[in-house]
Parts: sequence; structure tokens; C-alpha cells
Amino acid sequence: MDSDEAYRTMMIAFKSGDHETAREIAVQLRAWIDRGGFYPAVHTETTIDHSIRHVMDRTLHLEYA
Repeated sequence: MDSDEAYRTMMIAFKSGDHETAREIAVQLRAWIDRGGFYPAVHTETTIDHSIRHVMDRTLHLEYA
């Protein structure tokens, strides 16, 4: 996984209202990092974790739709 590209795409999707795509990428990126994958280099790990958590929290309703 290209975590930099995944993070960028996740943020663009979320900001443009494509919450399904943003959530899908957030879940994949979280799993990638949790399995030992590298964090995107664009921000600190704390910022990345916060962004992923924010997208997942804001799109939680999609799991039940």
C-alpha cells in the first residue's frame, strides 16, 4: 500500500462528501498501519491517527445503512 496516496485520497474523498470511499480507505489504512505498515510521511503519526479516527467516527453510520 502507498500510505501517502491512500491518506491523500481519503482526505480528498471525505472533504468532497464521498464518505463511503473515505471510510473504506480509512479502514484499509488503519489495518495496514496496525499490521506494521508505515505511516504516511505527510504528517505526524498523531495527526494521521486523529484523521483516520475522525473519518471513521464521522462515517460510522455507513456501517448500518
